[in-house]
Amino acid sequence: MLPGGYTLVGRGEVADFVDGFFARTDWTQTLEVRHTAVAGCDTALVLFDSVYTDGDGAVPLAIIITWTYERGEWKVLVDQNTVVG
Repeated sequence: MLPGGYTLVGRGEVADFVDGFFARTDWTQTLEVRHTAVAGCDTALVLFDSVYTDGDGAVPLAIIITWTYERGEWKVLVDQNTVVG
């Protein structure tokens, strides 16, 4: 789900969004680690304070990314971006 409430459905929509987003060069984003947690050997979480800036201005965000370790690879389970401030 994107900050405006739109939900990406399926691998294709997610891949198209990510490809389009990272093809742009008119933005910056800061990331400051605020908290980390690891459960056992297969789950990890990082909470970031972030500021996303593009031509429309700066947006403060809280970002939480949760990973799982499966079949020898770390995979993102959740990538939640919440506007704060």
